[in-house]
Amino acid sequence: MINKFNNYSKENNLNITLHFNYYSRINSTNNVGDYESQLDILFNRHSQKYDIIFYDNIFSRRYGPHLLNLKELLPNEHINLYSDNILSKTSLYKDKLVGLPVIIDSTVLYYNHELLNKYNKTIPKTWDELLNTSKYILKEEHKANNTNVVGYNGLFSYTETGTCSLYEFIYSFRNSINEPFPEITSSEAIKALTMIKRIKDEISSDDIFQMDEQFTLDRIYEGNFIFLKLWYYAYIDQYKFTVLPGDKEGISGSIIGGYNVGINKYIDEAKRNAAITAYSYITSKEMQKDFVMDFGIVSGIFSLYNDEEICSKWDCSFFRNLQFTTRPTSKSNDYISYSKTIRDYVYQFLYGDKSESEVLNEIDNITKVFDLTLNTSDSIIILLLVILSIILSTIMLLSLTILYIKKYASDFKIFPKLFWFMVVFGSLLSIISPFLRLGEAKIIKCKIEPLLISIGFFFNYLSYIYMLIIYFPIKNKISQWVELHKHLFILLSIVVLALIISFDLVIPYDIDQIIVSNNKKYHKCVINNQFGHTIDYLKKAFYIIITIILNVAIFIEWNIKELNKETRLLIYEESENINKLLKIQRDVKESSYINSNSISSSSKENSNISYKILNLHFKETFNRRSSSDEEKAITISITISK
Repeated sequence: MINKFNNYSKENNLNITLHFNYYSRINSTNNVGDYESQLDILFNRHSQKYDIIFYDNIFSRRYGPHLLNLKELLPNEHINLYSDNILSKTSLYKDKLVGLPVIIDSTVLYYNHELLNKYNKTIPKTWDELLNTSKYILKEEHKANNTNVVGYNGLFSYTETGTCSLYEFIYSFRNSINEPFPEITSSEAIKALTMIKRIKDEISSDDIFQMDEQFTLDRIYEGNFIFLKLWYYAYIDQYKFTVLPGDKEGISGSIIGGYNVGINKYIDEAKRNAAITAYSYITSKEMQKDFVMDFGIVSGIFSLYNDEEICSKWDCSFFRNLQFTTRPTSKSNDYISYSKTIRDYVYQFLYGDKSESEVLNEIDNITKVFDLTLNTSDSIIILLLVILSIILSTIMLLSLTILYIKKYASDFKIFPKLFWFMVVFGSLLSIISPFLRLGEAKIIKCKIEPLLISIGFFFNYLSYIYMLIIYFPIKNKISQWVELHKHLFILLSIVVLALIISFDLVIPYDIDQIIVSNNKKYHKCVINNQFGHTIDYLKKAFYIIITIILNVAIFIEWNIKELNKETRLLIYEESENINKLLKIQRDVKESSYINSNSISSSSKENSNISYKILNLHFKETFNRRSSSDEEKAITISITISK
């Protein structure tokens, strides 16, 4: 390829010379790591050392940001030479075409035609046929003391090949040839895993299924096998091959491996133009035809398999019947780790005792982002908390009617009526705020929840601040002014509230993901810059100052008669709850949307505060009423004695 281009360049006076730097490794799909790490280093440095890059096609997402968009460089006629099905599975990054396939690897089924002919069996077209044929031949061969014959190898090893085997097997269980890859938790996927284990248990073994490609090659050369799955190698000619079977006849599945070639985006303009010229040549139909003719490769230009010259040398019907699928490379930025996790889960079923649905759900959970809902199948805790909050909120609202019952009106003179309404309003906001974490995570929710918490706590404590001011033991103008101008006091307090709210509104949030137990992912709100963190710290500092002022005021007014023992105790407890506000505010930023526990804990904190406020209503009423009755009883007793 390189020599041909250099000769072409010389003949056409292009003044371009290609130099090929070969990074040696044994297999282009099985062992991934070292070469890719070198590319990572070069790309991260924006290196111009190499102009045209060959890379494993599973890494189009990984290297896509560093490669040029070929749609902007190559004519449509050139791009359209390649199969859309292949390009969509191997060469796209965010709708950009970042590579074209040079060589495609595909898995095939090698079969021992001598044994099939010996027992008058046909090439299997379904997995059931493969299973039954192998069982029959194994039984007969064992009778003849050939106990080492392999029925089927599987290639479910602990390498990347194991992931390839899994995904192509599931793909072969789709219901029709034109259907996409089945959902990983679908009945088709469950059925596929069931068949994999049947094949392993009935015609193979754990040890054979876990063997790598070298074991398979050795068996092919020895000839002691019935069926073997392996990558397509044109030079293996002693045994025949065909497409892999499927659940139904006519349906198959072969994973796509191989190499793409892209253009380094960091090279300068002059080298870029030269690279495009060279790139167009090495990805041309003529060059691909030479590859197919010389090496029998699988090409991404499918029209070549209608070429008479090629079909006279190679079995074009085989290439045309390949039904490609790909690995889930777009599911994670770190595909290698993701792929290993998939294998680990599946092998807990294949070589362990977990169920099909269990491991498939665990695989689905790796990338699935969960939203908290009222669906009881997810968790009944959230639904119960919502019901409890509704009940508590209703009771709190109804309790306000006591303020208008003459019998009890005098018992609530500790606050003006307006302040009791503010207390209940603030408590309601505190109760409902955690439930904003239900449903899809959005930036607006990240802002609204701490805003509601701020408003809720503000109105809760405004009443107590008012009470502490007017009952201050030392006569002062501030206490007198507040008592005479309570509405203006409220208005000024709302101005302070507006300042607090402005803090919540200007803090910038992002939606991020976090993995919790059982590898489930939930959303969380995160502050994404130093400015946001600074504002957040200022806001927390404000709450700390409020806490200090309240505690000092409580200490000074500890022995005031008007503030009876229970009320003083409650005020003390309420002042401590400002510290809980800091915790809840932190949870909003660090744990929002993580799991039902985050809602549960915040709801419990807020409900606890609201309960105490509600408790104050009734204690004020019934304790005072009990004291009044006790005074009457003492008076009557004294009168009788006299």
